Amino acid sequence: MSSAKDLKDRGNHMFQMSRFEEALSYYDKAIIRDSNEPSYFTNRALCFLRLKKWERAMDDCRKAIDLDPKNVKANYYYGKACVHSHNYDEAIKVLTRACDLSLAQKLAYGDEISGLVRLARKEKFRMEEDKRCQQEVELQAYLNRLMDEDLQRRVNTLLENSNTKPNDADEAALMETMDSLKSEAEARKDELNNIFAQVGVFRCSGKLGRNLDTLPTAQHLS
Repeated sequence: MSSAKDLKDRGNHMFQMSRFEEALSYYDKAIIRDSNEPSYFTNRALCFLRLKKWERAMDDCRKAIDLDPKNVKANYYYGKACVHSHNYDEAIKVLTRACDLSLAQKLAYGDEISGLVRLARKEKFRMEEDKRCQQEVELQAYLNRLMDEDLQRRVNTLLENSNTKPNDADEAALMETMDSLKSEAEARKDELNNIFAQVGVFRCSGKLGRNLDTLPTAQHLS
C-alpha cells in the first residue's frame, strides 16, 4: 500500500505534467491516508486554483490554516482565490498576513505575495470607483428627469391658465412664454450636466493592468 507521501509525490508529478484532475485524485488519496498534513491540502488547493475552482481552493486553504496558522502557502493561495472571487477585503487581510509570514520565514516568494496585495488593493479601489460612478450616473438621470417633469408641469399650468379662445396676440405671447420656459429648463440641465462632467462622472474607472491569470506554478508545490 502506498504511503501518503508517495501519493502526494505522484500527485506532484501529475501536476507538473498539467494533468490536474489526475493530480487531484492522488492528493485526495494522500489526504485519506493522512489528514493532518497541511501540504496535502495546499497542493490540492493549488490544483483547484489551476482549474479555476476558487471555492474549493479556499476550502482546502482554510483546512491547511487550521492545521498550521503560519503556513505561508495556505494563506497565499487563499488570498489568491479571494482575489479571483472579487472578495478584496478578505484577500488584502489574508495576503498581508501571508506577506508578513513569508518575510519572517525568509521565503523566496515574498515579493510575489506583495505584488498580489497591491493588486488586490487596486482592484478594491477600482470596484469602489465603478460603484460610485454608477451611483452618480443614476443621480444625474434622476435629476434630469425631475427637471423634465417640472418643465412639463409649468407648461401644463400655463396652458390651463390661457384663454380658451386666444387671439393671434395671445397665442404669440403664449408661445413666447413656453419657449422661454423650455430655454430656461435646457440651460439648467446644461449647467447640471456640466457639473457632473467636471467631477468626472463619465470617466468610470477601467482595468488597472490586472494580471489575475498568473497563478502559482509547480515550484510552489510541497
